[in-house]
Amino acid sequence: AGGEPFGSFAQTSLSQSDAAIRRFLNLDYEAARNGNAVTLVVWGVQDAAYFLFRTNGEEIMEVQGADVTTVEDGVYLLHVTGKTDGVSDAAVTVWLK
Repeated sequence: AGGEPFGSFAQTSLSQSDAAIRRFLNLDYEAARNGNAVTLVVWGVQDAAYFLFRTNGEEIMEVQGADVTTVEDGVYLLHVTGKTDGVSDAAVTVWLK
């Protein structure tokens, strides 16, 4: 979006950013790697949660449980969705090559 790193973040207002940061700070999450799979378990998702995921030179082969947007080379934005009427838990798995 826009061709510049983190360009999609420029499209949010201050109040939208404030709400997103507060939702993120209320999350609890755990990440673990097992072979080529990285699993992210997220507790307390309200509407959506976003994570920056760095591949450190590896290539993403598949993602389950999140939408993925390329931010820049080797950096991806994971968009995890939750319930729109409450709080939910989510699991994301990223397979790397």
